[in-house]
Amino acid sequence: VDKSDTSLDPTDLSHYIHQIYEDSKENLWFATGNGVYLYDRENKILRKWGHDRNDTATANIIYVRIIYEDSSGNLWFGAGNGLYLFIEEDEVFATYKEKDGLPSNSIRGILEDEHGNLWLSTYKGLSKFNPENKTFSNYYNDDGLQGDEFNYRVCYKLKTGEFVFGGKNGFTIFHPDSIK
Repeated sequence: VDKSDTSLDPTDLSHYIHQIYEDSKENLWFATGNGVYLYDRENKILRKWGHDRNDTATANIIYVRIIYEDSSGNLWFGAGNGLYLFIEEDEVFATYKEKDGLPSNSIRGILEDEHGNLWLSTYKGLSKFNPENKTFSNYYNDDGLQGDEFNYRVCYKLKTGEFVFGGKNGFTIFHPDSIK
């Protein structure tokens, strides 16, 4: 690892790693309890974004468990404290939380439908997020879900286009176009 750009080295990834993801540019991303790490394989540089008491400019992205790249190449991160979109040109994160319309800040799973909407399983229900107009539509146990609490990374898009999200009380299966 080239330390001229950063003081991090691979042993700094001693935090619990929840997911390793290779993006479409062949960079490696690590979702950890202490933030997000990016290993730029071409330049051999390891970068970190997360909670750092000594750096007030850094994103407060912690408890990251989900990494998802949408069909437009945007990288989304589901964390215990919200949904984050990586803005590559500025190397910052846009943040979405309960105050923006999420049912819970604890993001458990992310899938994209054919219209570019992100479906987010959370600790308190399921949410359809339209990234274009930044709006949320939320669904709960009373709407027919298996329950309000979903498990981490237990989601899958079937060949039929249906989504399956798993939680404490089983699973919820539906086609996103069938939701009115």
